[in-house]
Amino acid sequence: MIKNKNQELRENRRQQIMQTAMELFVEKGFVTASVSDIAKKCGVSKGLMYNYFESKDALLKAILDDGMARIYGDYELPEPFDRAALHHFLDFSYTKYHEQSTFFRLYMSMIMQPQIYEVAVNIGQKERAIAMAVYNYFITNFENGLEEYFYFSTFVKGLNVLMTFHDESYPYLQMIERIKSQY
Repeated sequence: MIKNKNQELRENRRQQIMQTAMELFVEKGFVTASVSDIAKKCGVSKGLMYNYFESKDALLKAILDDGMARIYGDYELPEPFDRAALHHFLDFSYTKYHEQSTFFRLYMSMIMQPQIYEVAVNIGQKERAIAMAVYNYFITNFENGLEEYFYFSTFVKGLNVLMTFHDESYPYLQMIERIKSQY
């Protein structure tokens, strides 16, 4: 019982550190936000931070892994991955975007920082499987599949950037419907 309570407290503190770091990484940028800044905002010592994460890079990786798991953990990759599956994936993704908007702001800012791009785009197995399903959909179903895939992914990434830096007045649902009408 005590061990479970200690594990729960440890996990709660770990989540607090990750949430605080995510907010500071979005606010200040990954390079500028220091471990000391995170510890201070969490109300813990810098040394205690290293009991949870061996480095700032490890903390970032944990945040990204946790965020991706919260987003895609309950997504079931349909077989076959057809037009309806692509549309469902778009709807699912943008619902999750709004549920996890702080994480998405962090992720989008991370992939735009060259010094940490590799950490930010190193996605997990499930995300890789989804990306491959989308890629294969375009390669299989369109004469110029690779070109269509690049167009689609450029549009979606651009939409992600716009949603990250604009408020709710941005017509993201209309944009999703428009891309769905094309594919």
